[in-house]
This record gives sequence, C-alpha cells and structure tokens, in this order.
Amino acid sequence: MNEEVRKAHPTMPLWTQHLLVILLISACVALLARQAYRFYRGRSTGTCCSTGCAPKPQETQPKTAFLPRELLIRRK
Repeated sequence: MNEEVRKAHPTMPLWTQHLLVILLISACVALLARQAYRFYRGRSTGTCCSTGCAPKPQETQPKTAFLPRELLIRRK
C-alpha cells in the first residue's frame, strides 16, 4: 500500500526543496538589505507613513467674505 501511494503522489527531491528555501531566504534578506540601505541614505522606501513625508501644500483658495445682513440692504 505504501509503495502505491508513493507512485501516485511523487515527492519533490530534497535538494530541490533546499534550493527553494535558500532562494526564498536570499530574496527576503536582499529586500531587507535594500530597504535598510535606502533608509540610511535618506531615500523613500515606498511607504509614505514610515518615512514621514512632508504634507502637500494646500491650494490657496480665495477666502469667502460674508457680509452682515445690514450691509446688504439698499439705501434710499
């Protein structure tokens, strides 16, 4: 029975599993090293909140002046 299951579901060779794990860990370490390098060089790492982006300047809109009701009445 065990031999039939093994033939029906072939397993991945052990060296392939190790290679995939090493590649995954290498990619994670490379990403962390890149982000650390960019952080220490003062460049953005892709997310605004973690780097403290300066707020965008607000558009200057003309201020609306409201006049009191007494000034809106016609004088005779």
